[in-house]
Amino acid sequence: MSSLLRQHSQASNWLERSLIRRDIKRGWRAKLKAQRAERTHQLSWTGHGIDNYRMHALAAAQRQNDPRVDEDRRRRDADALARHYADKRDRILGNEHLTEVEKGIALDGLDAATVFPEYKPGELFSRAHKVRGIEALRYRAQVARARDTAGFPRPLPRPMPHVDAGSRSRDEQLERLHTPAPDGVAAAVDDRKPFVALVGPADVIHLEEHEYASVPHQDRDRLQRFATREQAYEWTLAQLDTYRTTSSRAGQDFTASIRELGRSNSSQIVSGPLGMVTDEVRGLYGEHQRRQDHARQADQPQACPAGQPPDTSAAQDRFADIERRLSEITADRDRLSNRVGILQRGLDAVTADRDEVNRKLANANGQIEALKNRNLRMAAEIEELRQQPNVDRVAAERDRYKRERDEAVTKLAQQTPREQRYGSRERAEFDKLGNTERWSRQTETADDPQARADAAAREEYGRAIAEQMSADFAKVHGDIYDEPKLREFAREWLTNAAEQHREQKTNGTERNGQQRNGTERSR
Repeated sequence: MSSLLRQHSQASNWLERSLIRRDIKRGWRAKLKAQRAERTHQLSWTGHGIDNYRMHALAAAQRQNDPRVDEDRRRRDADALARHYADKRDRILGNEHLTEVEKGIALDGLDAATVFPEYKPGELFSRAHKVRGIEALRYRAQVARARDTAGFPRPLPRPMPHVDAGSRSRDEQLERLHTPAPDGVAAAVDDRKPFVALVGPADVIHLEEHEYASVPHQDRDRLQRFATREQAYEWTLAQLDTYRTTSSRAGQDFTASIRELGRSNSSQIVSGPLGMVTDEVRGLYGEHQRRQDHARQADQPQACPAGQPPDTSAAQDRFADIERRLSEITADRDRLSNRVGILQRGLDAVTADRDEVNRKLANANGQIEALKNRNLRMAAEIEELRQQPNVDRVAAERDRYKRERDEAVTKLAQQTPREQRYGSRERAEFDKLGNTERWSRQTETADDPQARADAAAREEYGRAIAEQMSADFAKVHGDIYDEPKLREFAREWLTNAAEQHREQKTNGTERNGQQRNGTERSR
């Protein structure tokens, strides 16, 4: 790139300059593309590294909660996790491809993976370009604290615009300083006023020349040189007060910087809301004054009179002050230890409650699953019942079965002889005692008229008894003709009929040798 710039400066005509500018643009685009690819790779690598650390922390936490793991293994896990954390932190802090905000986001994700390893962090840097204001300052402060903890030196601040030689022309700097001077005395001014103070809105300081011309005068940035740092602090505070009352950008972020020319590590830069910048500059001014007072006191040694020992009261007071501070630090440490113990006990109680809740939740989930299975089974049974034939179809089938039964009974009766049919007159001829012996027809003779009359009477009597008994049997047992039931019913029926006949005969009252028939009128 430097060779192309040199060729461009040495070009003799417009065509050569145009071609060289094209090569410069092509090279610059290739360089930017390579930088973007490397930056994307570094962001992806950082995210994968944090996820790997989270898996390590999750495994260590599970072993910490496992009662089967001994104390030695837990201590080794804790040491390995601490070394892994320190390695990831150092890699993040030393990565030059990440901005300060992205480093803070990565450190925040690392801390989250340490405390809550069961939750995945997701895409850490997806919204890093939208972090602004107080949130960005918080991430930068987190990175600064991590550097102090790890022993990393803080990076030197970048030089502010409008201050570096060559950033603007000398005439423009003199015009914005409001201290025009001839060319011959410029070096003398720089030697007498080495401290440069710059203050103004953050978005105005970085504007280009054609954009800066449209900014109102009360909103422009202001730059001035001073002989001492105290004057620079006082002027900066006064300008911030002026911005607060006159500027239309008082609600935006401001930047204030104080540096000493010729010393690259002497810059002090503060950025943020106007009130915060004012407080920071005032604090830096107070700290500078205290350092100056201590330096003046150290440069003025106290002389002791001759013959008298040096006064050691100051040293004793200093030792007493150190001991007092040490006792305060010890007390703070003990108080913090007690608080940590209280928090640890509370954490143990919360963990126990969490385990109990998880157990109850598992039982409830089991019961819910059982109820779900039962509901599914009942729904299947209901569906099967719905698919079965309805009541009308069942009634039709019942009637059909009845008809088939009646037809079968009729067919059976037709095929059975009358002497063996249930309920027939021939089978129902029982004697008066109720036994099942039938009257023999062999005694009947066709020649005896009395015998024929008796046989006809007995047949008529037996037919009446059989019809009555069959009707009663049908009332009790329906149309089902079962031989054991019919035999038992006939025996009971005849026995009951005989007993009723005897009771009527015994209880009947007679008068004048005549039995009362119930038609007589009472006297």
